[in-house]
Amino acid sequence: MVLFFITSLIFLNFSSSVAQQVQISEPVDVANEVDYELIGRYKEHFLLYRKSETKFFIQSFTTNDLKQNWVKTIQFSKKGIIPFKIISQEESFSILYYFHKKGKTVIRGKEFNKEAEEIDDFSLGSFDTPLSLQRQHVLHSKNKQFLLIQAHGYHGNMDIMNFDISNKKMIWNSNFKFPEFNKRKEFEQLLVNNAGETFMLFNENNNRQKGQEHQFSILKISTDNTQTSYTIPFKNHLSHDMTVQYDEINQQLVASGLYSVQKGAVNGIFYFKTNLSKIPTIQTSELEESFMRSLTGKKSKKIHGIEKIAICQLVLRKDGGALLVAEQRFMYESSMAFYDEERKKKQADYLYENILIASIHPSGKVYWKDVLFKSQSSENDNARYSSFFAVKTNSSIRFLYNNDISWDTSIFEYVIHSNGNVQRNVVAHQLPKNGILPQLINSIQVSASEVIALSERDKKLRLLKINY
Repeated sequence: MVLFFITSLIFLNFSSSVAQQVQISEPVDVANEVDYELIGRYKEHFLLYRKSETKFFIQSFTTNDLKQNWVKTIQFSKKGIIPFKIISQEESFSILYYFHKKGKTVIRGKEFNKEAEEIDDFSLGSFDTPLSLQRQHVLHSKNKQFLLIQAHGYHGNMDIMNFDISNKKMIWNSNFKFPEFNKRKEFEQLLVNNAGETFMLFNENNNRQKGQEHQFSILKISTDNTQTSYTIPFKNHLSHDMTVQYDEINQQLVASGLYSVQKGAVNGIFYFKTNLSKIPTIQTSELEESFMRSLTGKKSKKIHGIEKIAICQLVLRKDGGALLVAEQRFMYESSMAFYDEERKKKQADYLYENILIASIHPSGKVYWKDVLFKSQSSENDNARYSSFFAVKTNSSIRFLYNNDISWDTSIFEYVIHSNGNVQRNVVAHQLPKNGILPQLINSIQVSASEVIALSERDKKLRLLKINY
C-alpha cells in the first residue's frame, strides 16, 4: 500500500493542526472498462461498480487497508440493456437499467445486498418513446425513497416518472405539456422531497426586454398527481444562475442564486424561501466592487460584474439560512490544425478558478461572504480532476481540492466554520512517483470523518480513502 506524506502549514494567520491520513489501494486494471462508479461503504468493505462493453462487475475493497477483496459479475437476463444509475441505501443498493421494446423505453432495477447478492429484479415503468437515459436524468429525495426519472421532449414536453423505490411502487408517470411557450428553454430545476411531493421550477421572461415581467413559476405535483401553480415576481433583475432545495426540517423550498444588472455579468446574490402558502419577497445583496476584484483578480479601473461563474451547491442550515457556493469556470474550445481519421480534432482547455462562499441569514440577507483562492487548469479531461468536494459535518464544511491538475499534485482543503472563519490546510503531499490524481468532485462522504475517491492513470484505477 502507498501512503501520502502528511504535512501542515500556516496560512492567513490560521494554524493548521490536521491529522488526516490518505490511503491508496493497489491498482485495478480497467483497460477493458467503459464506465465505473463508486457505490459506497457497506460495513467492512467499499463497493465499486465496473462496466465493460459486455459485462458488469461489483468489486469489493476492505475498509481498513483497501485490499481488493472480491469481484462479482452481475447477470442480466436480456441483451441490449443499459445500466444508467446506481441508488445506494443503508443495507442495499439498486442498479437502474433500461432497454427498448416496441418503440418504448422500459425501465427496471436490480437490487443487491451489501455482499452484491441479487435480492430482486423489479419494474419501474416505461416511457412511450425510445430514449437515451443518463445518470443526470435521475433525481432522488434526501431519504432516497423517491426517485424522479425525467426525459425532455420536443416543444417543451417533459416525461417524468415518480417512483417509490423502498416499496417498489409507481407513484405517477406523466407527460407534461406546456404549449403556451417553450418551457424547455425556461425550465430551471426539478426536485422531490421526502414525502414524494415534486416541484418544477421555471424561469420566465428572464431578459432585458421583458424585465418587468420576470418571474419564477413553481409547479407542485402531489403524490396523487394533483398539480398547483405558483408565481414569484423578480422584476428588473436578470437571474444568472440559481439552485433550489427542499428544507425538510422547516418544510419549505429554499432558493438562492446570482443576479445580473446586465446579462452575462453577475452583480449580486438573491435568496427566497417559501412553504407556498403566500408569495415570498426575494431578498437581494449587491456584491461590492472590492469583493468582485478579489474574486476575479481584475485590476482595471472599472469592473462591471463577475463572468463565467456557476453555482455549485446550496448547503441548508437548521435555522432556515443557507451557505451558497459558486465557482468561476472557464472552458475554451478550438479545432486542431490536423485531422484524425478524416475528422477534425477539438482541443478543450478548462480553467476552474476561485470559489465564492456566502452565508445567508434566514431573513435572506448575506451576513458574511469570502473568496477561497485556487487555480486549476487542464486539457481534454472534461475537468473531472478540477473543482472540489464538500465534506459536511455539524461544525464545519471542508472543501477538498487538487492544488493543481498534475500527477504529483497535493490535496488541499479549506475549512469553513459557522462564524465565517476560514482555514486552509494541506491534507497530503505525494511521495515522488506516486502518480495519483484523485477525481475529488465525484467523491463520496461515507461518514463524518471519511471520504473515498478514485484516481485513474494508464488504465489503472486506484481507490483513495481520506480519514480525519
